[in-house]
Parts: sequence; C-alpha cells; structure tokens
Amino acid sequence: MTSTSTVASPTLWSDPTALDECFMSAGDDNPASLRKLTDALSHAHPPRMADWPAPVREAWQTGAELVVESLNHDAESPDRTALLHRLAVAGFDSVRFRDALAKMARRHFSSYLDPAGLLTALGIHDHSLSTERVVGRWDVMRDLHSGARVWHAAHGHGAIAEVDATSNEVHVQFERRQKFTLDVALDSLWIVRTPSVLASLMTGEMSWQQVRAKPNTLEALRQSMSSAQPTNDAIMERILVPTVMPASTFAALIGAAPEIEAEAPPAPPAPDVAPGSQRAWHEARGIAELVDLLRRETKSVAPPPTLDTLRPLLLGAAPRADQVDLFGEAVARLWTLTHGADWLQPVLRESAPLAQPWEQLPKFIRLTDKLPGSLLLPWAQATLFARGTPYTATACTELPVRLWGYFEKALGASGDAKAILVQEVLARTARNDASADMLIWLWKTDLPQKKTLANPELVFRTLTKVVRGSFLKAKADLHRLLMDNETFHRHILRDGDPEAVRSLVRCIRHIQLLDVGEKQSLLVKIVRLYPEARPLVEERRAVVSRRPIGKVTSPRSFELRRRELEDIINTRIPTNSRAIATAREHGDLRENAEFKAAKEEQAYLTARRAELENDLHEIRPTDFADIVVRDAAVPGSTLTLKLQDGHEQVYHLLGLWDSIPEKSMISYDTPMGKNLLGVKVGSRFTLPGGEEAELIAVSSISDELREWLKNADM
Repeated sequence: MTSTSTVASPTLWSDPTALDECFMSAGDDNPASLRKLTDALSHAHPPRMADWPAPVREAWQTGAELVVESLNHDAESPDRTALLHRLAVAGFDSVRFRDALAKMARRHFSSYLDPAGLLTALGIHDHSLSTERVVGRWDVMRDLHSGARVWHAAHGHGAIAEVDATSNEVHVQFERRQKFTLDVALDSLWIVRTPSVLASLMTGEMSWQQVRAKPNTLEALRQSMSSAQPTNDAIMERILVPTVMPASTFAALIGAAPEIEAEAPPAPPAPDVAPGSQRAWHEARGIAELVDLLRRETKSVAPPPTLDTLRPLLLGAAPRADQVDLFGEAVARLWTLTHGADWLQPVLRESAPLAQPWEQLPKFIRLTDKLPGSLLLPWAQATLFARGTPYTATACTELPVRLWGYFEKALGASGDAKAILVQEVLARTARNDASADMLIWLWKTDLPQKKTLANPELVFRTLTKVVRGSFLKAKADLHRLLMDNETFHRHILRDGDPEAVRSLVRCIRHIQLLDVGEKQSLLVKIVRLYPEARPLVEERRAVVSRRPIGKVTSPRSFELRRRELEDIINTRIPTNSRAIATAREHGDLRENAEFKAAKEEQAYLTARRAELENDLHEIRPTDFADIVVRDAAVPGSTLTLKLQDGHEQVYHLLGLWDSIPEKSMISYDTPMGKNLLGVKVGSRFTLPGGEEAELIAVSSISDELREWLKNADM
C-alpha cells in the first residue's frame, strides 16, 4: 500500500523507479506527492541537477516536465509554488516551466503595476539567464520595498527610497541617492530581511551579546540577507564590518580569515604601493580599478607615460557583456579628463568595432540612460568620434528624449544638429516606426517639419506601442498633449480642416487606446474648438432591430456544437481515461510518451467540455426568420458594400459560430461584424483594416441560405 506521508526518504531524489510513481501522482495535483517531491529535492546532493548522475537527472527532467504540463498554474497552490521554486533552485529548465513561473509571478506580485516589466526584470523569459538566477531575483523581489535596509558592493549601506513600478526603477539613498533599473537592483542589492537577526541588531532591538548567544550566529546573520548573489564570508565581512561590528569580532565569529569565493563581488583591491600613496590612474590593473581611480580625479590629467596599460584594459573590456557599464564610464571619464586628447583617440578607434555598447543598440541605450548627467556630454562626444555622425544621430533618436540635448550639443560641433536629427526622425516616421520620444522632441522644435505631427493616426499608433522604463515619461507626455493641450489640438486638426477632424474622430472611435471617458472628453474638446465640426463628431449609427438580438447562432452551427459535446462526453473522455490507465501500467516515465500525450488530451477535453456546456446554455439557435430587415445591417441580412477602389462586395451577416469566409458569411461578433451592425444604407463606415466603405444595399438572407443554415448534415 502506498504511504501517504509527505516526507520523502533521503534516497527518493536518486531513485528513478520510486520517482516515477510520485511524478504520476503529482501530475494529478496530489498535494502529498507535490510536497514529497519538494522534500526530496532538499535531500539532493549535489544540489544542482546538472551535477547528478545521468539516470537520476533524466528521471527528474522527464518527470518534472510531466508535472509542469499537467498542473493548472492559473490557480493558487502553496504546494505547486514550493515545488516550482525548488525545481528552479536545482536548475530545472524548459519553456513550459518558465511559462509556469511567469503565471506564478503574476499572482505572487499581483500588486505590482507593470507585470510585463516585472517578468522582464526577473528574467523569466530570458533563456540566457539560469532558473537559479531567476529565483534568486525572485527572492530579492519579495523583500524589495520602500524603507528596506540594503547593501551594495560599490555604494555600501543605504535604504530604499522608492520602488517606481511605472518606470521599473529602484531609488536607493546611500551617501548620495542612486537609481537602478529593477533588474539591476535585483541582481546587485543585498536586502536586510525584516524581521531578522541582522535587522534587530542594526535597529538596537537586540544587543550583540544576545545575538552571539544564539546557535549558528554567522548562519543566522547570513540568512538575514536576501540576495541573488552568493553571500559568502567575504561578503558578510564587508556588510558587517565596521557598520555592525569591528573586524576583530567578525574574525572571532568565523574563527579564521574568510575565504573569498570567485563568484562573489570582489572587495576593492589593496594597493601594493607605499603607504600614504595612491596608484596613478594609468597604473590600474583592471577596468574596475581604472574607473575607481578616474572617479577620484578632479582636474584634467596629463598623458600617461605609455598606453601599454590603458590600451589592453579598454580593448579587453570593450567586447565583454559583463563590463558594458565599466567600459562606458571609463570612456566618458577619460574623454572628460583629457578633453578628447589626441593620444586617447587611436585607442577609442581601435575599441569601437569591438565595444558592446556601440555594437548592440539596446546596450547603448541602457548604458546611456544610467550614466550620471556629468558624463553624458563626454559620452556623446566620444561616441561621435568613435562611430561617426550617422550612427550617433540614429542612436540618439533611440534614447529617452531627456537625453537628446547632450547628443544635439555633441552633433552641433559637426553641423546642424537639429537638421540631422529631424532627418532621422522623419525617416522613422515614414516607416511608421516613430516613438513617443521622437514626437515629443519634434513638437518642441520650431522647425517646419513639425507639421508631420498633424497626423492623428501617427499619434494614436505611436501611443499604442508598449514601452517600459525611462520611455514611459514621453508616452505619458504625448498622451497629455493629446488629451489636454489646446495648441496641440489645433495643430493636429489643422485649424479645423474637415478631413483632419474626420481622421481624429475615426482614430478616437476605432483605435484601442482611450477609455470611454477619455473618448467623450476629447470629442467634446473638438466641438468646443470648432463648433462647425459638430456633425462630424456626433455622427451616430442607427440601431435598427426592433428588439435585442441577444446571443444567437444558426440551427446548423448549434447542432454541430451539440454533437461535438456529445462526442466528448460519451466517446472521447472514456477513451482518454482508459488510455491514461493503460499508460500508467507502463511505468517508467522516461519512456512513457503515451502517458504524457494522454494527460495533454485530458486537459484539452476537460476545458473544451466546460466551454461547450457554457456556450450551449447561453446561446440560442435561430433561422433569422423573425428578424425585421429594413435599411440597416442586422444579423440575418445580406449586405452589399462599395469599397474605396469602387468594387462591390456582398456579405451575409449571421450569428455566433456562423463565420465561413469562403462563403462570405460573417458573424456579428467578429471585428467586421461589429463594425457593420446598425450601419444604414448610404452610410460610410470603417473596416477593421482602417479603410472606409459604403453600405449600398441591405436585404434579408435568401430562402436557400436559410434552409442551409437549418441543416447540420448538408
């Protein structure tokens, strides 16, 4: 008899035969089996799946994938959550697994305003990021809130001032306030958990004597920190000494000098120069040390005696993805301190083709957005020198608009900066690829090309694009211009030009951007500015049917769905249940493709049955004989449209489930059907693709078509 204990034996994790039965039961959402698998992972040694013996690793990969596919991740379950977390820590990975983590994250952090931005910051769908790293960021996110005490390898101790979910940024008050993108904050901050031993020690709630009396004091202090990075003894020393305790106390606590692990952020290197002196910037032994030494320079620096040290540092850092920030800051500081000296220029030219921030535009954008304001102009000047005007102009237009001024100033030295940028913006606009930042910049100029903005569709299409981080501000500013700025309204309406009014009204009504209140508000503002435009703004569709249609479909479509439901209940579900039972008897999940396929079929049949039962209860069949058709489009009518190119097209407007495009039959619930409903003969309306058409004739459907719609066997 199978035990119902939820505690796994210490050997379960490495026993493929015993695991198979547990995986099968867990795939049926059995809580005891889910907990047993979670507990089994806690006994795994070594802890990472990649280091396990091949048969054990294969058993877990096959079984875990089965469980992930079988479970309903839309519903909350602590047991499922715990197992997924443990699997991620062990390094299990698959596309479905990451999808399940994404659903779990949306539920767990449901109060976060930008779920898509959160998933990006956690790196759930970034397959270059391991699942262990993903759950590391996840653990930090749980403790990330305003007021939390933090430590950063470069900035020391501080406190979170703000978590901005609109721009996905974290503001931290160190000695000076710093801003991090959410993903960088999750990767680089150590957060003091509350409550915890360390939090009590730092607030004075506990004395050192009380903490020291606890068993495993160092481990308790280590568990007080939430971090995506390993918290080894070297890191603990930098966190605790001297802020929390003197070095002698920490040394006594660990009983020996701490061993520094390679993956931990290194402590600042101790200089090997004479006491009281400081290494010169051109003697730096690494790119991080170079940046640190350059930060201490406050005046212009003289040329180095030789480039033998500096050149390898820059050329070595340029192609490395993990040193993008250091390379960018080093270049900007060198340009500032040397004023772009002749001796620096050959090194920059040599590194330009290798440099990640200049070769990969997303990395250039992210780096530039993070640089301090004092370094933005020299960074722009160095970029212009290294990559030339065309690249710099293109790169500038990809940045948040608040940064454009620095690049305009840099470009100004090589010609008319605004003309160069306008040319780039207009080219992007022509390709329907403009950003809100581009349009905001263009609006603030006094150039003739500003007239490009007198295009409602351009503005609306730009506002529908999804943006994140620093790009949200320009989108919000453009939205405010559209809603509240009278000067912008007059510009976009071309001082009341009827065609411009029609275009704006069409965008308001048909492009999914504004809510109902915003639509009404903007339409009212158009009329206030140009009362003569009232007929264009207040155009209404006539509602022709004498009584509500409700949810209807043809008898033919209704019967076909009823037969499908009957087949699912009476034939397919029993067949599937037998298939699952047979597949279970085959045992070994590693070779049990039948069980996996049967479980997938079971999930589909269950969902489809519920959908059909609900729809057949709510939707009624009709042959449309009782529908009165006069001069407007209603379900059960045949319509003749005149398209913009002069061609005529006939459609039959019918009920739900009745769409058969090749027979020109469309449902009233499709985008085309929704646009047609209520349109009167002689009226013009907008097709889903944005073109206009005219309804020129309406009639009841033919008797032949009506008979066809009654018979499911035809």
